[in-house]
Amino acid sequence: MSPHSWSLLVAGMGFLVVSDRLLPQSASAAARRTVLLTIAASAALGASLGCALLHPGLDFRAFGWSHDGGVVLAAISAICLSWSMGWPVLRTLDGIAPGAALSMAIIRVGCSLEGCCAGVPSDVPWAVTWHASGSGGALLGQLAPEMNVRIHPTQAYEGLVALLAFAAALLLFRRRSAPGTAAFAYLAILFSFRVFNFQLRQTDSLAVVPPWVPSAALAILGIIGLVAIMSRSRSAPQYDRPPAEHAGRMKP
Repeated sequence: MSPHSWSLLVAGMGFLVVSDRLLPQSASAAARRTVLLTIAASAALGASLGCALLHPGLDFRAFGWSHDGGVVLAAISAICLSWSMGWPVLRTLDGIAPGAALSMAIIRVGCSLEGCCAGVPSDVPWAVTWHASGSGGALLGQLAPEMNVRIHPTQAYEGLVALLAFAAALLLFRRRSAPGTAAFAYLAILFSFRVFNFQLRQTDSLAVVPPWVPSAALAILGIIGLVAIMSRSRSAPQYDRPPAEHAGRMKP
């Protein structure tokens, strides 16, 4: 198996382990795992379909993955499954957000080893000299024939931000923030950075739309969701505590 294939396998296992601990524990373990396996399969299918639709000029078997497509189809699957199971939809999305972010960080390790999703040439002090191989080499062979140049380590950039999104989503979930907060924060943090990171990556000039556009749409969705949640929290009625003089008269 290639490094990228191994990273996908480990990422899937990480998603299942983390998310299984965060989904409603009132449901049976078998039900939770069935839901999570279905979501994971939907993510893989969405990633493949997203690549085929957005990058028709690339060798589908060599490139084959679109993170944005995977997130979209996984979210649709999670919404449908949680609704059918009677679980709170937003809390279910909150429960899978940390695992999704962690899996992205793991996948980016595989990308680094494989050579895909690499950066453009750069002379920054932390630039790396890249030697692509496997499917990554096939991709870069189409987009950048000249190899052995110093480039931005864009896989590392995105992996670190994915870990930040994982920590933020997990913290918000553990603190029992308003439903949807963890999921929207995951989208806002990771996909806002992806828009920036795409400017440093070697990308497919023949894509149907610029590669950063789907990430921008998901980032905007995350930001709008967070703003809506904060606005709703501020507009919720606040109940003042009884004045001290009256509170003092209250007897147990």
